[in-house]
Amino acid sequence: MKHTIVKKLAAGFWARVAIRAQDSCWPWTRYCNPDGYGELQLRVEGHRKTYIAHRVAFLLTTKCNLGAGDVIRHSCDNPPCCNPRHMLGGTHTDNVGDRVARRRSARGAGNGRTVLRAEDAPEIRARLSAGESLRSVARSYGVDHGAIRAIRDGRTWTEPSGA
Repeated sequence: MKHTIVKKLAAGFWARVAIRAQDSCWPWTRYCNPDGYGELQLRVEGHRKTYIAHRVAFLLTTKCNLGAGDVIRHSCDNPPCCNPRHMLGGTHTDNVGDRVARRRSARGAGNGRTVLRAEDAPEIRARLSAGESLRSVARSYGVDHGAIRAIRDGRTWTEPSGA
């Protein structure tokens, strides 16, 4: 982000953030996109550009330069939060790791692409215990044998709710 843009942003940026206690979330008070992240637009050199609010907050307070592939991760998991104490720089891989570690990834029936259901897991395990092959069970459910192996090995569909 160019120095002139940063100066222009700093002038009114913090007035658009609900600054609270030091450890609390500081939500962006203006427009948030459908994913919940605050957005602001600036006209720079005759062109209008959209910026993500928490990324701007991070840049204004840390003075560090971010690469094109760098992301700002929220330790609070609150998309509109602009509290710099709740942010860490990182990569997309780091961000996905955070999501998985905090169990925020779509799992089980919450994953819109799932084919199997929680109710299928006990039957699948029983069929495998009776000697049926992974491939045969997989074919009957219309899934890859790796999905059946994951159920057999306890990596998926291990919770009673299937979540």
